[in-house]
Formats: sequence, structure tokens, C-alpha cells
Amino acid sequence: MPEVSLKQVSPIATELSFIVGRGEVDAEYDRFCNEIKNNVVVEGFRKGHAPVNVIRQKFADQIKAEVSTRIIHRMTEDAIREKAVKAVGNPTLKEDYRTTKTKKW
Repeated sequence: MPEVSLKQVSPIATELSFIVGRGEVDAEYDRFCNEIKNNVVVEGFRKGHAPVNVIRQKFADQIKAEVSTRIIHRMTEDAIREKAVKAVGNPTLKEDYRTTKTKKW
């Protein structure tokens, strides 16, 4: 389960921080790769027949960006709902990613 902290930084601003475990990131990464594998065109393979490991290598940056976006979006929605934060606008993302070096995508 992700760790979520809430900090009131001003009368109208709240800062949410969350820590997501490697297992959850890997699961989302696998889920996304399986979603796109049937539509990805990779040179040397028929459409939809490229192995997932080839897709991961060829589209690594795009996959990381999409997975990060999905996790951040889901975590933000869950935290706002669970912590009963009254959001009156769109959240602003303060990019402060910290990762471990245990597994390279």
C-alpha cells in the first residue's frame, strides 16, 4: 500500500506526497506493456507480434512517462478522496522523483 502524507502549506494550498513501492510500479509497467503490445509496430515483427521485452527496450522512455503519469494521477485522486481534500482546481505537479537502483526498466 502506498504511503501518503498531507501537508497544509497555506490556507488555500495542500501538498500531497506519496511513496509508491517498486512492486506497484512494476505491476503498472507490465499492465501498460500488455495493453499496447497488440498495437505496437516494431521493425522486424508483424504488428502485435513483437515480444514485450523488445517493446520495453524500444519504447522505454515513452513507457516510463506514461506509467509515471498513470500512477501519479491515480495516487492523487485516491489521496484527495481518502483525505477529504477539497480541490477547487487542477493539481500542480512538483516533480521530485526518487527511485531505487534495484531494477532497471
